[in-house]
Amino acid sequence: RLKSFGYTLVHLLIWLVFIELGLRVWGFSLIGFTEGEGHEVAVRVFGLAGTLIAAWLVWILSDTAVHHALTRSRKGLANARAQTMMPLIRNVLFVAIFIIAVIVALANMGMNVTPLLAGAGVIGLAIGFGAQSLVADLITGLFIIIEDSLAIDDYVDVGGHLGTVEGLTIRTVRLRDIDGIVHTIPFSEIKSIKNYSREFGYAIFRIAIPYNMSIDKAIGLVRDVGQKMRSDPLQRRNIWSPLEFQGVESFGSGS
Repeated sequence: RLKSFGYTLVHLLIWLVFIELGLRVWGFSLIGFTEGEGHEVAVRVFGLAGTLIAAWLVWILSDTAVHHALTRSRKGLANARAQTMMPLIRNVLFVAIFIIAVIVALANMGMNVTPLLAGAGVIGLAIGFGAQSLVADLITGLFIIIEDSLAIDDYVDVGGHLGTVEGLTIRTVRLRDIDGIVHTIPFSEIKSIKNYSREFGYAIFRIAIPYNMSIDKAIGLVRDVGQKMRSDPLQRRNIWSPLEFQGVESFGSGS
């Protein structure tokens, strides 16, 4: 995209040179006009053009940075967080850059933008007070998605709700628990996230054995079963390390 930006600037420069040469054939020059009676107009036009070019460059850099940040996953592939948040962030960035560029351009054209800024501030305060919870949801969700704290199909514990993430919107996360119940939780209510789907997890087993079996024999049997599971073509990719034993935990009445 930066190459395309550079090519566009080069083409624009070539067209300006072509127009200047064409006008000189007719005895007129843009350079001479800008140095003479058209100096003030030229300054404003160049200021406007510079503002537009700078805004375009900032948009390209910002959009590229957001794209790389959101599409970077554990496997380097695009995931659901990019599909959910990319349109929102791109629209917010575009509107912000557009508004700033318009204000700067108007200031370069000699207009007084102070009343415009004051009016925008009043409108922003009114919207902020009227939609505090919505703004909190959007900001919290934005940081959760960018930090990749959870994604579609992750098994998580969020706000006391344990389940699989089925969907993410701009302000909520949707979970389905083990009973099949769907929970829709606003991002602003999320205080902590327990994610059971990142890299690896521990499977803890409590195995009851009869009193007449020795501990060493029981451990040997469990080790044999664990080794067979790690050798099984269907199971070995899910078991990363040998079984570990913590020893005898308690004596039950049914042991």
